[in-house]
Amino acid sequence: MDMDLDAHERMWRVNYHGTVYTCRVFGKQMIANKRGAIVTIGSINSYLPLPLPAYNPGKAAIQRLTQLLAVELGRHGIRVNSVAPTYVLTPPLKAKIQAGQRDLAKIMSVHALDRLPEPSDIANAIAFLCSDQAAAITGILLPIDSGWLSAVSYKTYAGGVPWQD
Repeated sequence: MDMDLDAHERMWRVNYHGTVYTCRVFGKQMIANKRGAIVTIGSINSYLPLPLPAYNPGKAAIQRLTQLLAVELGRHGIRVNSVAPTYVLTPPLKAKIQAGQRDLAKIMSVHALDRLPEPSDIANAIAFLCSDQAAAITGILLPIDSGWLSAVSYKTYAGGVPWQD
């Protein structure tokens, strides 16, 4: 209720409106060529509510925009998909972990795999979605989340997990 509304507006301008404008520019060029692939950058935050009142709904909006564009541009031979990363081990995240601003153990506690994606994992997924191998895929939000979506409710279940570490 007390969030900085200027920061909220900026987040929407960058994440959502930036995606809309970029898709419009490239989509029109692709329509002229009757082919193409667009991959938007969503987030694992697109799936569940998290206490990020500008970022979280903005990423959910990108998921819906991706689906709308998949239908609108599909008739022109253009596929539109999105990727949904969890925390990615980028240099800024590594620096926040080193500085004690992010708790790596807490982050990892709700992932199925014992690793976070690297930037190359995101790039490889995008390359796949743009490739001919994904010729029949459009309108999806592909989690690149080390199993976060599967594990977050499972690992936080009040009854515990069926194993002991």
